[in-house]
Amino acid sequence: MPERLYVRDYMVTGVVQVRITDTVRDAVREMVRAGVHGLAVVGPDGELVGVLEEEHIMDLVVERGRDWADILETPVEEVMNPEPAIVEPNDTLLDALEEMERKKTTRAFVLSCEGTPVGVVSVTDVLSAIVQS
Repeated sequence: MPERLYVRDYMVTGVVQVRITDTVRDAVREMVRAGVHGLAVVGPDGELVGVLEEEHIMDLVVERGRDWADILETPVEEVMNPEPAIVEPNDTLLDALEEMERKKTTRAFVLSCEGTPVGVVSVTDVLSAIVQS
């Protein structure tokens, strides 16, 4: 991987997010609406508190079977990964991949000084950058 590929050049702004108090139904609707495979989960003040990805929802479906009402009404907080990957704009994409691997996730967030998500870079973004370089 070229070493001069930085998060700042490949991150997506306008991070798609749900509140920690939302349900899986709300999260799935937001994923479908935005055409994304994972969301930032934010607390009451907009601070990043977790990440919810499709695989978390798939795990819930496998665990609970076909009880769709129960699955869809499950609070996001019960399903999300509470340890999201966090990177800085000046980190390299390799740094971002390593952080994603440590946190067992497929996206890493860039935060404002207040802790709110302002950017996101995914494994797909990294692969795209590699192919284009």
